[in-house]
Amino acid sequence: MSALKSHYEEIKVPLPKGGQLITKPGIRGYPGLTPGLNVLLEYASAGKGSLIDASGSASGYAMGINWDGPVIVLEPSRAAGICAAQMQREGQYKVFAGAVWDAVPQSADAIALIPQADRGTARVEAELAGAYRALRKTGRLVFTIHKKSGAKRYEKLAKRWFDTRLIGKRSGWRVVEGVRCDSSLQISPPWLDFEAIGHPMQARPGVFSAGKIDSGTRLLVDSIQDLPLQGRQVLDLGCGYGLLSVFAGLRGAHVTALDDDWPSVDSARQNLERLSVNSRVLHSDLTSDLDPQERFDIVLVNPPFHVGKTVKMDLPAAFINAAYAHLRDGGVLFLVANRELAYERLLGVFAETKKIADSRGFKVLWAQK
Repeated sequence: MSALKSHYEEIKVPLPKGGQLITKPGIRGYPGLTPGLNVLLEYASAGKGSLIDASGSASGYAMGINWDGPVIVLEPSRAAGICAAQMQREGQYKVFAGAVWDAVPQSADAIALIPQADRGTARVEAELAGAYRALRKTGRLVFTIHKKSGAKRYEKLAKRWFDTRLIGKRSGWRVVEGVRCDSSLQISPPWLDFEAIGHPMQARPGVFSAGKIDSGTRLLVDSIQDLPLQGRQVLDLGCGYGLLSVFAGLRGAHVTALDDDWPSVDSARQNLERLSVNSRVLHSDLTSDLDPQERFDIVLVNPPFHVGKTVKMDLPAAFINAAYAHLRDGGVLFLVANRELAYERLLGVFAETKKIADSRGFKVLWAQK
């Protein structure tokens, strides 16, 4: 089975208290549940009113708790959202793309959250503040973080917005309940403002390399400075906040930018629109939201090889297969990677490959279909 076909293979996973959810490669916890979800469900208590499942678990919390009232599942991951949507009839909930800060203000009586601490302090702070914004007065938040990810520090941070108490702990995970306190605080969805490649940029907290240009992407940009882009169809696969799309679009390319992560898609749209770049941005699990027959002249990619903190080398393999599938004959892929990662062997399907740059611990690989 090809890496791309394997990437879209879904499986069903049982939940601790009955029921099941659908998951697939690229979703946190695959091929099972995340430890955080298991602990959260262990200490969860059923309730009434409106619930937002912001656990990032492909509806795992919504499916695993007997909640009396309307439930909204907010999924930043397109892959997780697709899986969650398949269980809507059984779970009696609605699925929307978004982070917790995208929820309608004061729309929920309860929120379940597993903050993405691996994406940094700014992300966790934005998620906690977003939960406060989404809850009604005296609404209840339950969240869990592992002690090695700074659980106690984030518990203290949560006291800005909530009256908190520890309700459970297991295997390093701490489960905290917070009741929304001061209703006078005004909170807006967060943006980070910065400059990259000579242009003002914005990004949501936790988006890859938000606030700067990472060394790998910088090397890729330097490597394609002289690449003719006017009128070319360019695919930015895993676009992040859209830096490569901005680079290509301002040089006359017709850009399509894809990312599985909703805050990344939101950031890329913001940057491309404010710079008037000829582009479209799609929330997509790899190329799930592209027409299968669509082809491009150039694919640019800085592929992820982590899901959360777990290294997943099948992920870059799927990215490379997706790039090949959507290139025209004679089209080229430009890929940047850590120097020690053996991506060259994954490029065997291409007619010709070579390394065109190697610096600062990164390399740029060129491959022609």
